[in-house]
Amino acid sequence: MELGEATSVFETLRQTFSRVAEGSAGQELTACTELLAKLKKTVSVYSICNEPNKLLLARETLEIGALTSILTHDVPAFERYVTQLKTYYVDYQTFLPKSTRTQAVQGLYLLHLLSVDRIGEFHTELEVIPVADHEAEHIRTAIEFERHMMDGNYAILTQNVKRPQYFSFFMDQLMETVRSKVATAMEKSYSEFSAKEAAKMLMLSSVADLAEFAKHENERKAQREAAAAEDETVAVKAALDWKNEGAELSSLPTEVRWEVAGDTLKFNKPAVVAAKVPSLDLISNAVGYATNLERIV
Repeated sequence: MELGEATSVFETLRQTFSRVAEGSAGQELTACTELLAKLKKTVSVYSICNEPNKLLLARETLEIGALTSILTHDVPAFERYVTQLKTYYVDYQTFLPKSTRTQAVQGLYLLHLLSVDRIGEFHTELEVIPVADHEAEHIRTAIEFERHMMDGNYAILTQNVKRPQYFSFFMDQLMETVRSKVATAMEKSYSEFSAKEAAKMLMLSSVADLAEFAKHENERKAQREAAAAEDETVAVKAALDWKNEGAELSSLPTEVRWEVAGDTLKFNKPAVVAAKVPSLDLISNAVGYATNLERIV
């Protein structure tokens, strides 16, 4: 695509995305995705040139792509856009004027890494961001969330306060990650627990929500066990060349099942699960311990 044509498509993209940012989603968001697809090859070509006007066009296209992918809940696309943008934010930082979206994209990527429990990568990314930029709204908020998680202060996630733009999607993921960590600690520590207290610790609004959470936990574990059993059976068949031998090796549950019975949450543990560790501290500090260990490694 020639520069003139690329510039025309880009200007249309910029105008369309500005309407999306103002709240006009739906068709406008679809149009953004289509325009980004048209510019994909051009951006790749421009990324290796030394012409500032082409590089600026490519950088802003990638930034719009990153923000659009958040609105469309396309996390793999968001990661791809951020990976491409690193060239502009690091390699070209002395060659191009700084983008007004740089700090927002970097802060959102930090929150993404935090939300999927990739703490090591979180700190690696933070190290390449200038210290002076750590006070920028998006970056500062991501850093604060990480610190609260290390301290076991999960209540911050449920507080109804104003968040930086585009944070809501990753906040939902972050909440699920924290729930998963706390849930794992709880089932390893106890055979039963107060349903009301469990709901509170898992940041759920009621025992009914806890029952729904328990249902999804059991379904997720059943699917994981089925997949593991299938893999094991295939391995046995391949090794022994027997069609049926070994098919029942993993037929029994291997993971803890949750059951809400009245005002009690029960953890029904199979024989293969290790004995419980009766420690409330294991729950309250689970995320902090895991995070610290990963940072040390």
